[in-house]
Amino acid sequence: MKALMLKLDVTPTNAGVRQARIALGEGMRSLGLAEWVTDPVLTALSEYLANLLGHTRCPPSVVQINLYRRPGALYVVQIKDNGSPFMALNKRLREAMNQPLAFAESAMGLGLISHCVPGAHYRWHHEANLFELPFHDRPTAANILVIDDDRSQLAVINAWLSPRYRVISCTSVSQAQRWLDQEPIDLVLSDLHMPDRDGLALRHWLSTRPERAALPFLAMSSDADGERMAELASCGIDEVLTKPLSGRRLQQSIERALIRHRQLRQISEDRLARQLTQPLSPSCPANTAALSFCLRHQPKTLGGGDLLIDQHQTDGTRMLLLVDSQGHGVSAKLIAHTTCGLIHSMLSQHPWRPGALLARLSDALECCAHVPDAAATALVCLIETDGSLALAAAGHPPPRLLGPGINQDLQVEGPLLGLAKNQEYQEFSYRFDDNSRLLFYTDGWQERFLTFPEIGFQEDPETMIEVLWRKGEGAFMDDATLLLVGLAKRELHDGQPHSTRVID
Repeated sequence: MKALMLKLDVTPTNAGVRQARIALGEGMRSLGLAEWVTDPVLTALSEYLANLLGHTRCPPSVVQINLYRRPGALYVVQIKDNGSPFMALNKRLREAMNQPLAFAESAMGLGLISHCVPGAHYRWHHEANLFELPFHDRPTAANILVIDDDRSQLAVINAWLSPRYRVISCTSVSQAQRWLDQEPIDLVLSDLHMPDRDGLALRHWLSTRPERAALPFLAMSSDADGERMAELASCGIDEVLTKPLSGRRLQQSIERALIRHRQLRQISEDRLARQLTQPLSPSCPANTAALSFCLRHQPKTLGGGDLLIDQHQTDGTRMLLLVDSQGHGVSAKLIAHTTCGLIHSMLSQHPWRPGALLARLSDALECCAHVPDAAATALVCLIETDGSLALAAAGHPPPRLLGPGINQDLQVEGPLLGLAKNQEYQEFSYRFDDNSRLLFYTDGWQERFLTFPEIGFQEDPETMIEVLWRKGEGAFMDDATLLLVGLAKRELHDGQPHSTRVID
């Protein structure tokens, strides 16, 4: 049995895909689904639809998205279309799941889909393609490892905990160690007194393993006094439960330890995020005698994943790069940090052309062992000595040409899925006139709109970027960056940034 919660008819265009993603995201949030639940599903949806429109032999003319709810807190996003079938898709998804994320265009982003939604599945049904993305509205049950040499006690604890958690029962420390080496355990509940080795020995053993040292650990004892309690706490045991146990108190202690552990991990990740990428927050390029710049930026999470790099080259040209690291969390920020370091290193070597720089950056990211899942889009703008621009893109939204009666994309195209090894990046040229400006932006700003907003031209670039920034409704769903570039007015030739505003 399944209940239809939402139905969307999708216009099979890039704008239609953006509109569908926004509408589905709003619908999922209205059902009370948390962001950590919806983000991976929406990412997989966007990736599949992008390939559906750009990489199938016969693109569809009809696309429909359905959101179903099934028993057991299970939801399914179903994409239905009338395009050409792809019978090998499930096999390709399984292959991608067993490999590090691959973002080469030839891989169609299947690694990203399979990692975001491991249960993604394709079938051909009644002359239509059906692609389904199943997901739960709550996290997978925690794995609790219970150690006690008393089998009857183990049976009682298992009866108390199994409705809520996945329980693994052991009768000895050595058996528990084997499980800890094989399974992703979330919490250990151990008796202190056992024949071979006691629970304290297990706690000491865990402390010698960096990946397990912070694992929540609850101990059970029938004779721990105050002095013994203090000793155990100093060894990294979160709480000592006095036997005989009660099921309610045991569950409360487990939940308290799991929540505390998640909070501590989040604090550590936030601290690491600040250290990694807070120094990389975009700053506005300095004006020149020819060009002026205005910037707006807002990170979704600490540090953010958008980079704006501005560097002068030895041949007198100036290189601007707008990079959007995909995803959130520490891993995405590590990618941003690595990308920034690579770019600065390359620009210090010799002058680059935009296409050559993107190709070299793509190959370098592919070779970084510590960021094997690196994914980013990029837009490169080379300001020539005569004031003209040379541009190249890798999966990044094209610059928007704005002027009196003008509001259109500049035709700067590149590989759909961003920086990818062995790609060629074509260069495009542009020269400003007196009444035009270019808007460079990341998709975090663009995703607030169903279609690109109509914008009245403003003589003052500061006023214009402020109007642009305030367009759209609701909070930003991703890191958002706007950079407005145009010819400098005579009174602005001060060599200083026109305006920078970073909103925390």
